[in-house]
Amino acid sequence: MDARLGVRHRRDDPLGRDQAAYIRHKAGRTFREQRRGDGLTVFRFEAHQRCFAEHKTRPELYAVRDGDWRGNPTGRARQHQRPIDWVEDFGEHQQRIADQQQKG
Repeated sequence: MDARLGVRHRRDDPLGRDQAAYIRHKAGRTFREQRRGDGLTVFRFEAHQRCFAEHKTRPELYAVRDGDWRGNPTGRARQHQRPIDWVEDFGEHQQRIADQQQKG
């Protein structure tokens, strides 16, 4: 869902009707409602309001895995405990690639 577009539900869908009723009468959020000709109701919410679902902040993960955008062929992975260690590992890896390219 694109946050700029709001929540979208078809009016003829029971779940959509229930959720729309909740938004209109119980959500306590400021919004604009637009009913489109194709049966879609769009709710646009103002910024800086509480989300409908609680957010969870996860701890940082400084992971290093073999492979590239296609995947990890070896399955090897390791995790650094500190961000500075991950940055150093990344820089060393980049330097190895540059050295290999320079050798040909």
